[in-house]
Amino acid sequence: MQQITSRQNQYVKTARLLKTRKGRLKEGKVLLEGVRLVDDALLVGNLHFCWALVTKEFLDSGQHQGVARRLQTRCPVFMITQDLMEDIADTQQPQGIAAVVEPPEYDLEACLGSHPLILIGDRIADPGNAGTIIRTAAAARASGVVFTPGSVDLYNPKCLRASMGAVFRIPICQEVAPAALVSLLQEHGITLYGATGQGASYYTEVDFRQAVAIALGSEAFGLSPQLESMVAERV
Repeated sequence: MQQITSRQNQYVKTARLLKTRKGRLKEGKVLLEGVRLVDDALLVGNLHFCWALVTKEFLDSGQHQGVARRLQTRCPVFMITQDLMEDIADTQQPQGIAAVVEPPEYDLEACLGSHPLILIGDRIADPGNAGTIIRTAAAARASGVVFTPGSVDLYNPKCLRASMGAVFRIPICQEVAPAALVSLLQEHGITLYGATGQGASYYTEVDFRQAVAIALGSEAFGLSPQLESMVAERV
């Protein structure tokens, strides 16, 4: 396994760049850090791994040899020093493993699926909440997740950890204007429900087996006035 010791190495520089949203957009890549997140991503068969970085301490621990072996079948793996890992990591005590992947790209049509059940995050600002929304949608076998402008970057490290890899297992679209979204829903006969404290019905009274979309508003302000004015029913 090739070793890297310089901070000027291109792999290290790129990994460091991917800690920022600007860097992720520029490179079209995402940095995954930690055993759990890398292991979850390895379960996604069509996810493209570009390269990975591990420390000698991680390999010598012998605790996650299965992850290391599977990683080597998907991409080149380089050994770096603990100092370099701490330099590129988002966490204060990195586990000694990171991987760079190219996230899948979807359009709105892909989020509809064959039986639409779409979760909409409207101006969701907290990365942990966004990741939880994605993880819940995947667990409920939703057809897709859509986020409107003003929402957090879904490849923010905290969002990635909160999603527990689900961000790569379900179609997701970001920065979708409410008007364009609602137009598509109406075109396909999909009923839009808005989650609000002043809902006319309880969510348990709604038949979610039909083609539906459910909009969740921001933590501080709820649904945006534009999107709320377009919902068919508040729950």
